[in-house]
Amino acid sequence: MRYMVLAHDKVDPELAYLMTKGIWEGYDIYKDMHPYCKYATQEEMLNYKASFDPYHEGTIKFLKEIGVWTPEHERYQQENE
Repeated sequence: MRYMVLAHDKVDPELAYLMTKGIWEGYDIYKDMHPYCKYATQEEMLNYKASFDPYHEGTIKFLKEIGVWTPEHERYQQENE
């Protein structure tokens, strides 16, 4: 099952950053609130191979900040912008 959070590119980068941070850091809080929430893992967020859209610039900022943005993510991003 694919779990995605989509944001229009016009969404404020700070809002996308904060949403990404909340999802990333809050998994243990929300994972049991709905059966599908268990799919919103950190690993799933980083799984660009299952995505159809590029990452939002606010999401990229957060993922770079915590050191999980890879050259493979950057290549995917460049190919899909």
